[in-house]
Amino acid sequence: MRLGAAALCLAMAPSAQAGLLDNLLEALKPKPVVSFEAAASQVTEGGARTISLKLSRSSTRTVALSYTRGGSAGAADYSATPATIQFAPGETLKTISVSTVDDTQVEGPETLVLTLGTPGYGKLGAPAQHTLTLADNDAAPPTLGFSAATASGSEAQASTVDVVLSAASTQTVTVGYATSGTATRPGDWQVAPSGTLTFTPGQTRKTLTITPVDDAVQESAETAVLTLVSPANATLGNPPVHTRTILDNDAPPAAGKWVTGYYVGYARDLYPLEAVDFSAMTHIVIGRVRPLANGSLATDFDIDAVEGPRWAKQVVAAAHAAGTKAIVMLGGAGEYDGFVGAASNANRARFVANLVALANEYGFDGYDIDWEPIEPKDQPYVKLLAQDLRAAAPGRLLTIPIGWINNNFPEQAEPWYAEIAPLFDQINIMSYGMASGFWGWNTWHSSAIYGETGMTPSSIDSSVRNWLRVGVPAAKLGIGIGFYGSCWRGVTQPYQSTDGVDTGGLPINGNDDNDMSYTNIMTLYYSASAKRWHEAAKAPYLSSATRVGPQQCNFISYEDPQSIAEKALYVKQNGLGGTIVWTINQGYLPNAPAGQRDPLMQALKQGFRSP
Repeated sequence: MRLGAAALCLAMAPSAQAGLLDNLLEALKPKPVVSFEAAASQVTEGGARTISLKLSRSSTRTVALSYTRGGSAGAADYSATPATIQFAPGETLKTISVSTVDDTQVEGPETLVLTLGTPGYGKLGAPAQHTLTLADNDAAPPTLGFSAATASGSEAQASTVDVVLSAASTQTVTVGYATSGTATRPGDWQVAPSGTLTFTPGQTRKTLTITPVDDAVQESAETAVLTLVSPANATLGNPPVHTRTILDNDAPPAAGKWVTGYYVGYARDLYPLEAVDFSAMTHIVIGRVRPLANGSLATDFDIDAVEGPRWAKQVVAAAHAAGTKAIVMLGGAGEYDGFVGAASNANRARFVANLVALANEYGFDGYDIDWEPIEPKDQPYVKLLAQDLRAAAPGRLLTIPIGWINNNFPEQAEPWYAEIAPLFDQINIMSYGMASGFWGWNTWHSSAIYGETGMTPSSIDSSVRNWLRVGVPAAKLGIGIGFYGSCWRGVTQPYQSTDGVDTGGLPINGNDDNDMSYTNIMTLYYSASAKRWHEAAKAPYLSSATRVGPQQCNFISYEDPQSIAEKALYVKQNGLGGTIVWTINQGYLPNAPAGQRDPLMQALKQGFRSP
């Protein structure tokens, strides 16, 4: 005999009848849906967070599921219970308890992502994922840095620099320092206190004293470098390095080097004649007289036919009154064709006769033959011109400026210049304006003494060595000092690549000569905070992340008294003859206090002329 479902139900015990009925009714309903109550929440590390899950309806069946853990937080950052979720019949709310670990590490926010798995009975709803953000509660430690990145002073002067803690700490902070630089310890300098610096809670400054050794040795400027190391309960900030430049105070070797300064008519108002310090120069070159192709001369001195000659004669008279030789500049940039014609066989005799008459009328003590450029085909005529001048004016001086040498092309130094050296009293390298981004170079100084590389292939030293190599006598060889600098855009220091730099739509370089005179640099561009010293090149520069001045410069190379002192030392140590300056007009500071208006001329006097 077979019984129907109703008969079977009636035949069962009452409790069994109720269970069977519930199951039948449960089967007729939509399956319950499991989800998180919220998609996200936050907790501060060290705290706890309860994350709720809900069931869309109560069920007569058990609803069980697991969940996975992800996110950027690691297992060491938290614990979560229970490992699985189980809704008993009739339950609609469950929780996961997350406890976070309160560490001492300074870190950014981290996340714990809980993702629900598919329940054994029921369905998965939204949100099925919950992101818990763990917020850090640790304060960043204070930073340590020097109060200044650089300092400079005589070897007779001690200096101090503070190590500064950015904020007072509740912990004891310690830091050490390492020493380096071109100066040696303890022979050249000492620093105190030694060892580790200790900041007790609340302290924010410790002072270091750098004491140079005041010896009797005549030497180049040297550097003492302090570098902060091994901080505890703090991190290193800026600047972590302090460089003290130690300037020598010992008398240089015997003087007797020439200082030949160019003084040009077109810029005469920049350095009034009555302000010129002739005692800084052995020779003044008065510019300029232009050679004409027929052998005659244009004597307007870049002023006019009346005022030019009058001004030139006044300069000669002032120079002679001060005991300074006066030389006339012949030619210069743009006068190549005039020289070629005037020195030709057809016109050279007339040209020489006019030059002799010029010197007699004005009182010039000699001639500066500024023939630019001297091509190989011109060399015989330059030599003949010098020979004829020597014969026609035996008591007068002859000088000639020559080019600097790109160290990648040493063959530019031609032995022919050694051949003509006996005819000249001075052979001066125009060692300024020796870098440009337009040549595909990395950033570099206008007149570095050292430090040349393949991508910055100019320096005074490399040019001098190349000219000496081909036989130009050291005693007749001079270097060049420019009283102007150079402007670079989109870069802030030497040795930088210029590829792809942001120049603000301007060329990589601005104008240099005249526009970037020392006068303009000091009045329109200079700030003490921007000044830097490049020890490898023995050259100063200005560095600014923002563009400054009329030409919108970021990196400015220029001369200052320290670099001129280094050049004077280089000339003396290498047995060279002296230096030229282009042009003394560009170094005058008319608005400075009296006695401080021509610092570069004073540096020339101290470096090249002082005993």
